[in-house]
Amino acid sequence: MYAVNLTSLMKLQETDPVGALLFPLSILGEAIEPIKRRLGHTAITLLVDEARGAAIVQLVREKYQKYEFLLYHSETGKGGWKRC
Repeated sequence: MYAVNLTSLMKLQETDPVGALLFPLSILGEAIEPIKRRLGHTAITLLVDEARGAAIVQLVREKYQKYEFLLYHSETGKGGWKRC
């Protein structure tokens, strides 16, 4: 399961409206905290399969570095979130 950082998503919508099309409302799920007790690290899960999630990560990484746009991945979706 993949998740996108809420702050990164909002910044993308303000600065790159075309890039924001990668994240339509229909694929956004529930809010999570992949990094506990850290402000600005709230994320929204992506309701996509693994292949589509990996493709979204690849497209985002072509334009943004890991520190510029935060994405997370978890094998189970119930914890163990890692930045990707």
